[in-house]
Amino acid sequence: MVAGGRMVLTILGRESDDPSSRECCYIWKLLALALNEMVSQVNDDGYYVAKCMRVVAQSLLASHFGGAIIDELFRKFEKIVGDRMAKEKTQFFNVTISVMKN
Repeated sequence: MVAGGRMVLTILGRESDDPSSRECCYIWKLLALALNEMVSQVNDDGYYVAKCMRVVAQSLLASHFGGAIIDELFRKFEKIVGDRMAKEKTQFFNVTISVMKN
């Protein structure tokens, strides 16, 4: 970071001491479902973008799987998240940190 620059970090938070608890890992499991659907070549007509997770995970996923899959992956992910949230009570929260270098 350059002098006078700023950085904002957003981290998925959890209340549990258990790092493998549902509250911190569940959102990644849903993203894995979207990846699995793509591998199985299941078609989805919906066009949605899961913006928050895309911001967090896009560069990591693109560097691993290639950028060509990102749009389709997040369309599938949004559908999966929407379906799950309609069926069960799901809460997510983020921790945001703003850092400034003098």
